[in-house]
Amino acid sequence: RQGSGSGRNATELSVTLQPCPTLDALGHVFNKKKVYYKSQRQWSNAPVGLPEVRSHMISVFRRIRGFSALAKYLDARAGSPAFPNMELCKDILGGVWESIPSVSGSSGGGGSSNSRDGNRGGNGNEVDSDAQSSKYVHIVSESRSVASTIMKHILLLDEITLKKMDTETIKSIRVQ
Repeated sequence: RQGSGSGRNATELSVTLQPCPTLDALGHVFNKKKVYYKSQRQWSNAPVGLPEVRSHMISVFRRIRGFSALAKYLDARAGSPAFPNMELCKDILGGVWESIPSVSGSSGGGGSSNSRDGNRGGNGNEVDSDAQSSKYVHIVSESRSVASTIMKHILLLDEITLKKMDTETIKSIRVQ
């Protein structure tokens, strides 16, 4: 009985995909409009907010292959009601965009972790250059995978659902 019940549960799980509660927390990390991350000046002219914390958390998420896992998660839910809302998708795309090295313009912490063994030999710089190039290609590939999955979801939606969506959110997704 246990074998037949577990097979049935596995089938039910694959048919009815549930949203992941962790995505809400991830949405807070990627949303740069959260007060914690904003870099604004108050009456005292002192900067408020810690946008560098957000950047660091996004780079850690990328380093632990979070964007690859997120792309797989989203791909499995594309076109279904279990797909995250478009506001979260906009924030995810913003985080993806800002974490691409040539876009963000910062070397971040990536250079130091990759170059810790770098200059031991005469060809250390060439090895570092190849590693950086490979890392960049992987980052772009992950970014493209996440963006393609979100686009796939939008294309799979029916016309009625698309008409109900906020046009400003869709425009901001296009900009990302």
